[in-house]
Amino acid sequence: MEAKFQLLRNIKHESVVQYFGCRREPCRLCVFMEFMDGGSVRDFISESGPLREVLARKYTRMVLNGLRFLHGNSIVHCDIKCANILRDSAGSVKIADFSASRQLGNINQSRFPWSDKFANVFYTPPEVFRGAEFDSRADIWSLGATVVEFLTGDPPYHYLDNPASVMYRIVSDRVINFSLPESASQEAARFIADCFAAVEERPSAEELLLYPFCEPFCD
Repeated sequence: MEAKFQLLRNIKHESVVQYFGCRREPCRLCVFMEFMDGGSVRDFISESGPLREVLARKYTRMVLNGLRFLHGNSIVHCDIKCANILRDSAGSVKIADFSASRQLGNINQSRFPWSDKFANVFYTPPEVFRGAEFDSRADIWSLGATVVEFLTGDPPYHYLDNPASVMYRIVSDRVINFSLPESASQEAARFIADCFAAVEERPSAEELLLYPFCEPFCD
């Protein structure tokens, strides 16, 4: 636990929710974090429906800026999804919830963090299910599933209600099955497809920020 708090102390970036400290009490541990008054992107989608592409692009740029910082400091978030992307009243989003995060070099392959909850199965890259070593590119796969959720309201394979079925499809499908609204741009489809590429071909956060999908969008 102390190692986790030390990791949080070192994370200071405009696209990451700030950790301020913690206090131990007799029956609980209080953790003090930056307050994000807009709730999560998942909450927003549940209330208002999928994001318009202009907003999805904006949020994706912000998340990628945060991931570029984390990966540059050898940190893998391990739980990128809409529920862990928080909004503020100024229209910005930040990456939150580092409970599953890992410092590269200290990753315990026998207990990979994505498998802890069924909801996370949809965002888990195939190399993790295979038990292979993973690195920062695992977060990129999760981002791809998150952008699908931005644009459609749900991650890929959301219609499968059995975790084993989701895992099987993610591992066995040569191309991840996702569909976008007719209004979605080719830039969006290409961005997502490249996030879902085989790990050795998957672009970094730095590279993805140069994609047309991450440029300001006018409609």
